[in-house]
Amino acid sequence: LHHLTIINTHTLTSTMNSHTTPHLLQLPDEILMIIMSNMPNMDVLHSCVGACEKLDRLARDLVHTRSVDVADAISTDAILDRFCEHILPRIHHNIECLTVDESSVDRVFGGLDYPRLSKLIMAESIFYCMPHVFDGE
Repeated sequence: LHHLTIINTHTLTSTMNSHTTPHLLQLPDEILMIIMSNMPNMDVLHSCVGACEKLDRLARDLVHTRSVDVADAISTDAILDRFCEHILPRIHHNIECLTVDESSVDRVFGGLDYPRLSKLIMAESIFYCMPHVFDGE
């Protein structure tokens, strides 16, 4: 981390000396990953997937997609719809741990395979409303 900070400081200093404003996307991938690692995974996914090629690629890294908490992070149907329609299809193959609640379970499991899923956390007791997820249909 210290070495990366020195490289980053030098890059930003030389950029600022040429009278241009440093831009987030000019930072090395390693620095952006450090920044993203200090954000909740769902914030990274919602903010960066689809934003631009570089941020999209970094956000879809296994570091951010291994554990996904849909139950705690999604507050509106519009956000859940965007997540299920545009983000989940691009990261579902990386998810190892998934947290869902009653309002999200049908859309999260709708038509996607989770080959690495080894841990499913139910935010609420919802087994009664989703037997199709557990009976193999």
